[in-house]
Amino acid sequence: MITITEQKPIVVGVTARAFSIAAIAVLGAILFGSVGFSNIPAIHDATHDVRHTLSFPCH
Repeated sequence: MITITEQKPIVVGVTARAFSIAAIAVLGAILFGSVGFSNIPAIHDATHDVRHTLSFPCH
C-alpha cells in the first residue's frame, strides 16, 4: 500500500503555459477546418448542426 504524506504543487512557467495555449488553438483550428470543410456529407452536416447549436454563424 502506498501512502502520500506530502503533496507539492506543480509550477508551470509562463512560456510553457503560452505554448500549451497556442498548441491547443492551432489543433482546434485544424480540426475545425478539416471537419467543417469536409467533402463527406455526414461529417459536414454534423459540424454544421453543432455550429447552429452554438449560435456560430456559418452562412
